Amino acid sequence: MTTTQFWVMAIEAILVTVPSVLLIPRARQSPLFDRVLWIATWLLAFLGAWGAPSYFSANPSFNTLIFADVVIIPTMIGALVGALSINVLLWLMDRFSGPATEEVIEELPALAEETDGGENPSSLEQ
Repeated sequence: MTTTQFWVMAIEAILVTVPSVLLIPRARQSPLFDRVLWIATWLLAFLGAWGAPSYFSANPSFNTLIFADVVIIPTMIGALVGALSINVLLWLMDRFSGPATEEVIEELPALAEETDGGENPSSLEQ
């Protein structure tokens, strides 16, 4: 792989990484987690862009747009699949996981007031 091919795939990976990280909703995480997510998404998009042309080589309809000996359509599809693989997985984990323990602890006093009918047993004794 030449440096031009590397840069073409790296730019394609960036073009796919930005919308996939920004558009898929997920729970708020620490800044370190966000940095790792951006790097991991770009890396998976780059690896997908690098490996995809070998899977699409038998289909000549995908091989029509070529720049610097890189077929653009298969590499973009591979980059998209690579970027979405981690982001969709994290979205599914956020979507189907239970509430955080802090949220459960904050909701316990409100739940206790609802079950008591709003009456405080200590105020009844006075």
